[in-house]
Amino acid sequence: MVSTARRALVVCVGLALTTPAARADRIDAKLHENAPAILAALNKQGVKTVGVLRFRAERGKKPESFDTGPINDGLAARVENLLVIHADRGHPVGVLRDPNHEAAANKLGHWFTNTADRKKLFDHAYNLAWGDGTARPDAFLTGEVRCTGDMVKTTVVVEMFTAANPTKLVPVVEFTVDTDRLILADLGQRFNVARRGPGVRRAADLDRFAIGEARRRDGDLPDGADPANPPTPTDPPPAPTETLTDIGGVSFQLLSGDAVQTINPAKSAGAKWEVTSPPPGQPVTMVLKNTSGKRLGVVLKVNEVSTIFEQVEDSALCRKWVLEPGKEIKVKGFYQEGKQVAPFKILVGDEARQFVEQQQLGDKAGKIRVEVFAEAAGDDDTALAISLPRRMPEGRIGVARRDLASLQTALMKPARVTRATRTETVDGKAVKREIIVPDKQALQPSPELKEVDFKPSGSPVAAELIQIVKP
Repeated sequence: MVSTARRALVVCVGLALTTPAARADRIDAKLHENAPAILAALNKQGVKTVGVLRFRAERGKKPESFDTGPINDGLAARVENLLVIHADRGHPVGVLRDPNHEAAANKLGHWFTNTADRKKLFDHAYNLAWGDGTARPDAFLTGEVRCTGDMVKTTVVVEMFTAANPTKLVPVVEFTVDTDRLILADLGQRFNVARRGPGVRRAADLDRFAIGEARRRDGDLPDGADPANPPTPTDPPPAPTETLTDIGGVSFQLLSGDAVQTINPAKSAGAKWEVTSPPPGQPVTMVLKNTSGKRLGVVLKVNEVSTIFEQVEDSALCRKWVLEPGKEIKVKGFYQEGKQVAPFKILVGDEARQFVEQQQLGDKAGKIRVEVFAEAAGDDDTALAISLPRRMPEGRIGVARRDLASLQTALMKPARVTRATRTETVDGKAVKREIIVPDKQALQPSPELKEVDFKPSGSPVAAELIQIVKP
């Protein structure tokens, strides 16, 4: 068991990078547990090469969709990385590298509903996850996530279809876990458990509180008494008027130069908020301010990549900015492990499109995610487990792709797993053309680092998502 109280790094006054508390990512732990069954199913079908396509998700009373939230592509990335981590180095099953990107480029993004497109998926060669080769797949994995009804449980089904029978989706593994705040955030839900009732401290109760608030935001759980869902002490009060001045006790601003950019309610599905892209050439700053009376940790991600060390793991396992009560910090870019910062840079037009394609960002492009973590109480009941890495930036993973062993090592480190011996784009939609990226050509010294102690809670107390849109 790993101690949850660790030393942490601070970037100047009020900015801290923390080692996260031990936290069980329930879906990732179950996927890891079911990896042998997935590989056994592939071997039974004689699969030599496999790709993983986006998962569809069903949330509350909303219909099934491939664009529910980060979980659609994120779960495909985690399963892909899981297959790499568990691959037999002597006789590995070949794993395609993000076939969703190639499928969209070949105008096959509607493969799920279009039988002809699904068959054509097998006519193309795709890049392999490691090495320089390409291959045609024998099978694809996909699946669905169901968090419906009262949303207290989430079911994941991994499915397969083969070149021999592309029209038939065959279930491979299925499992159900308790819905928690990490899953809610992955499903694109927003919540703020900082408004919980007095005495609500246990992680399970906070999860229930967040579920109730998420259902109210979706219009699924009306204010007042509901005979089908009687109020409990952990049900949240009616949500107040929505603003970005209270994300679990933290406010967020986006500055272009010295000008504060207006953030409005989003006009389309997905993110709740949207902000017009600042013009190219202007310095961009993201301001986080602690409006509460307690120390808080914040994971700030841009394009689903953390602004600290460009981490892509579950936010619970990412380093965090720590804000003292009443203090604010100005995040000016992506902070590197070498005590440097790559300033935020605005890309537009063809330059933005090329970056999105090269980095295979898909619908992660242009998204700003803010997740707030409280300082853990002594009775925080989280548990140690793994977090499978999501899609990793080419700058972090490119060299490791030279061979299977190198790629496995690179993926296992953030997943916090070791090898065990075994006996055996998206979806046809165009991406935004405005995007904030790290300017690696303009690296600057970051403030001196020092150590502090901070033990974050295992799950966020609040989560918000902002989409950058064209002027």
